[in-house]
Amino acid sequence: MSKELKQTGMDNTTRILMLTADQLQLDRRIIHEAFSLAKNGISVDIYSLSFGMSKPVNLPDNVHLIDIGIPQKENLINFIKEFSRKHLPRTWQELIFFGFMDPAGTLTKGYISTFVEKWDVIIAHDLPLLPLALEIRTKQGGGRVILDAHELYDEQLDFLKTKTARKYWRDIEDKHLPCCDGIMTVTDRLAQELQKRHGLPSMPVVLRNSCPFVDSISDKSFLHCLFNIPENRKIVLCQGGLAPGRSLEEFVAAWGYMPIPRPALVFLGFGRPDYVKKLNNMIQRLGLEDDVLLGRAVAPDEVLSYTCGASLGLISNRGQGINNTDGGPNRLFEYIQARVPILSYEHNGVRQVLDQTGTGWVVKWESPEHLAQLIQQKLIEAEHISQEKFENAARKFSWENEEQKLFDLIMKVRGV
Repeated sequence: MSKELKQTGMDNTTRILMLTADQLQLDRRIIHEAFSLAKNGISVDIYSLSFGMSKPVNLPDNVHLIDIGIPQKENLINFIKEFSRKHLPRTWQELIFFGFMDPAGTLTKGYISTFVEKWDVIIAHDLPLLPLALEIRTKQGGGRVILDAHELYDEQLDFLKTKTARKYWRDIEDKHLPCCDGIMTVTDRLAQELQKRHGLPSMPVVLRNSCPFVDSISDKSFLHCLFNIPENRKIVLCQGGLAPGRSLEEFVAAWGYMPIPRPALVFLGFGRPDYVKKLNNMIQRLGLEDDVLLGRAVAPDEVLSYTCGASLGLISNRGQGINNTDGGPNRLFEYIQARVPILSYEHNGVRQVLDQTGTGWVVKWESPEHLAQLIQQKLIEAEHISQEKFENAARKFSWENEEQKLFDLIMKVRGV
């Protein structure tokens, strides 16, 4: 047994199953967990229930991504959702889907026959996969189940618009979460809420969405090259998916108040075509085509290379709800690892981190004009943040400082 395996309490016969329903590409959190286990010789099977999952590059030999999504089923579901979105009020959409279709039960019944092997630990990545994970445990007559709660699922107020939808997922949580052998989530506040909801005997493990530590940033030109921006022009970056409910329009509107010459505002990520079109129309209406740039996405393992070219990283106002005010957004830790100063809308989870690093600001801006003033001010202040602060932040909030908690939880649920 290697030194690393002795430290984790596992051996190379340990088998881990991860379940995900991510669309298009794996959540970065899943990739980091799998890589941490793999480098210690642990075999990891990642089963994706979404058709057409993009395989990450450089996946270790002992991590196997298995796409079990059914194209015909995916196409039918997407057709129903798109038809409903166009022709039915949101209340009716969610009443039909969550009130009558029972998606979690359908998912479990539709896929349980696929799982014929035995795993030591099954990790359900977010609540919709938990009923399936528990059913696999029952079917194989053993194993342990861990829920990785990326968020409080029923508190996605920007995604679950109706009480019907939120109640559906809360009922799933109430029924199945107490049956888990272990639970982990992304921030202290979410862990406290889960413990309070279910009277858990111990606090769920907090595993931050940190990035692996990068020793040095040698080339910061990739982002400028991607959008053909002169290297001497500052870039303010908004990372992540382009989706409604994230107040991205507020950033675009703020650029109308920026004095000329303006820094470039770059949105790095992909989004729903109709929403991207809406943003583009807004950019054109304000005459900002040369200043606000969007519509590009890069591979997950290349995000850091592009992010480090920014002069300031933005975290938007996602609205009310515990996930939006106390969660652990991926981009926070990507900005930190890229050594980029951060300006975030009021957010307790972000504030707790930035209070420790001194590499950014959390402000409740009142309007696009106020935001424009803040950005101008923080671009100047950012030049006075020492490189030592950026380096200390990158080391402190690195994935390497989180992964032992993953190993410890797996050992605990296995009774090692």
